This record gives sequence, structure tokens and C-alpha cells, in this order.
Amino acid sequence: MKKKLSSLMFILVAGILAFSLSAYSPAPAVNQLNGVQVTRTPLAQAVNTQLALSLQRENNWLMRENLHLTQANQAITKIQNLIDKAQAAGYDVTALNSALATFTSEIATAQGTYSQAAAILSTPAGFSGGQVTDAQVAHQTLASARDQLQQTHLTLVNASLSLRTALLNWRVQNNIK
Repeated sequence: MKKKLSSLMFILVAGILAFSLSAYSPAPAVNQLNGVQVTRTPLAQAVNTQLALSLQRENNWLMRENLHLTQANQAITKIQNLIDKAQAAGYDVTALNSALATFTSEIATAQGTYSQAAAILSTPAGFSGGQVTDAQVAHQTLASARDQLQQTHLTLVNASLSLRTALLNWRVQNNIK
């Protein structure tokens, strides 16, 4: 009898506990967006927060690449001045002229991909005022901008390395320290 009573008591307590837990559900956050009620779970909110932070990072990267492009254009002027002085001093500057022409062409290519990234980030699809309105579209926007910025960066790095190598080789060939 005691065993039946204890088993019955256990089942009763387990049933009450199960019933009380099934009735509990955390209330999701609710926002109004263009008259449509949108329910956001904590996970969706975390994803949106990360997407908004990614947008800020991409805009920061865009500003850094703008600085790098400005520095590259200043380098063109400096190298051209060096070429002019070296030519006036009687040095053969054919290799430097060729390297500078290639560098200038690559900088123009980098400027093109930079402009595409800037266009994407100036009015980012999937965002409104820096906040995510459509996570899938926002993700695609960020991926497109990131691709363009990566291409800009790689083009700048490769062009700079090629120009520096050509300049160092020219200095070694002409015994200039």
C-alpha cells in the first residue's frame, strides 16, 4: 500500500511539474515594422546585432582603404619626382617608368573596386539607419561589400609590393643607397 501511495504521489508531482512547465513560455520581443508585427527571438536579435556591428566594421574598413588609396596616389607623385631627378642625373629610368605605369594602372583598378564597395555601403540593402530590417539581404550586402574591399586591399598590396621591388632593384643596379 505504501508503495502504491508513494508511486501515485510521484506521478502526481511529476504531472503537476510537467503541466506548470508547459504553461511557461518566455515572451518574445515584439516590434512594429511598417505596420507588420514582427516577433524576434533572442537568437534573431543576436544575429541582427552582429550584422549591425559588421556593417560598422565594413564602413571602418572602407575608410581605411580610402586612406590607403590616398597614400598610393601620393606615392605616384613621389616616385615620379624621383624618376625626374634620376633622369636629370643621367640614370636609366626605363624600368622605373614601366613599374610606375603598372602601379598607376593597378591603383585605378583598386579605385574601381573601392567605388563599388562604397556604393554598396552608402545605402546598404537590408539595413535602415544602421539597424537590420532584413537579415538575409543584410548578410548578402555585407558579403558583397567585403568581397569588393578584399579585392581593393589585395590589389593595393600587390601593386605596392611590385613597385617597391622594382624601386629596390633599380637602386641596386645603379648602386644607389
